[in-house]
Amino acid sequence: MRKLHLTSIFFAIAVLLASIFGNEAKAADLTGKSNTWLGEYKISEATQPIVVKGKELKTYQLEYANGEATILVAVDPQKRCKNYIVRSKRFEAQYTCSKKGLGVKSLAYKYSSIAPEQNDALLDGQQFKVQQKLTLTSKTEQEAVQLIACYFPRLIKQQYRPYIAQK
Repeated sequence: MRKLHLTSIFFAIAVLLASIFGNEAKAADLTGKSNTWLGEYKISEATQPIVVKGKELKTYQLEYANGEATILVAVDPQKRCKNYIVRSKRFEAQYTCSKKGLGVKSLAYKYSSIAPEQNDALLDGQQFKVQQKLTLTSKTEQEAVQLIACYFPRLIKQQYRPYIAQK
């Protein structure tokens, strides 16, 4: 009888731990206001990761209230920082995070999936300069993705913004 009782307790603890740690494995959706023409955003884990040179990168899905297109944000860990590759069907950008902060930088060739001429034509050069230093301190991955959700839409030239939001 005592063995049966101990087995039941161990089983209950195992189920409890599995439910606790199982929920942590899948990050909760993040939401917020982008304060841009795209409105509120929702960030969740993407079902299909972005693959760079055969390496699957952790990828988030970014959806905006006023946009039809889904935007993906892939995280590529480096030795001293993380690269965040932001990709839509028509435009892409790279943000880099380090101890000194988070900012946009020129897209590395290995991440490029869109012709550089097309990408450069849509890029707002003034916003690119402004966004090179978004923060002065390091950010967690989730904080970085939320900041990107707020700033990324501004990288696109005004006249191309509706074009980017389409599927």
